Amino acid sequence: MAGLLRETSNTFATEHGSADRHSRAGQRGFRQTPIVARIVRLARENPRIAQTARAAADVAVDDPRGVLRLLDSLGRAGAHEQIAVLLARDPAAHVALDDPFAVVWLPGSLREAGAHEQHTTLADRLPTAGQFDTFLDIDDYRERFAFGREPDGSPAAPWTWDDLQ
Repeated sequence: MAGLLRETSNTFATEHGSADRHSRAGQRGFRQTPIVARIVRLARENPRIAQTARAAADVAVDDPRGVLRLLDSLGRAGAHEQIAVLLARDPAAHVALDDPFAVVWLPGSLREAGAHEQHTTLADRLPTAGQFDTFLDIDDYRERFAFGREPDGSPAAPWTWDDLQ
């Protein structure tokens, strides 16, 4: 898909007079699919779409704030193809966990984008990275995991101090 978007931006550049080597490469053997046609049409209507397509393919997926901002911006713009490009790069598995603010908000953005598995993947990474407090701030996890988390990732059964004897 990233190659498809590169071809789209190459075609866009070619049609708008860019003379760089990438735009010339886009002229050879280019077959326009419906998705490419739509992105090219949108790019003609709004040049920022072409920039957004490149951003989805090029954003560093280890930067939680960058992924969060781009995912939210693409969602507001209705840029579903670009969201698919970004999600295909599996940011949940690669994002750094050192920014608690972004990491708390990112699972919700992933879920809203329909990436439920990535939402779960990111949430499951937090406790093993020593960020159980951040894990508890996601969705309803504070209530679901009030008694802790089992090694398999499921919520721990309710217990009292008397149970420890």
